Amino acid sequence: MMPGNWEGSRRQSELPDDWAERKQFVWERDHGLCQWPMNLDTYLVHDPAQFTLDNLERCGQPARDVDHIQHGNNHDVDNLQLLCGWHHDRKSSAEGNAAKTAKRGTNRLCKHPGLL
Repeated sequence: MMPGNWEGSRRQSELPDDWAERKQFVWERDHGLCQWPMNLDTYLVHDPAQFTLDNLERCGQPARDVDHIQHGNNHDVDNLQLLCGWHHDRKSSAEGNAAKTAKRGTNRLCKHPGLL
């Protein structure tokens, strides 16, 4: 993990006391490989009756981060997955952008002053 990842964040202080053990369990369970579902849209759009979590193709690249599947403070191992740097960075960016959009509220519907 890069040193700056926790800079300015209180996230680390919110982790449970047994976080190291949980991380180790997830690394072993996921075999050190990224668990990002590669063909999720195919199942949900084309054949939802065939969808199960077991038949999803996973990214499979070497993992870099333990990720919370559902954003928040649920640190249960069922809510944790390994992700490669590429997928973790994109997921975190999307979550950050969604939070900024929600915080801005409906102001995005207003025209930019330069366009009036």
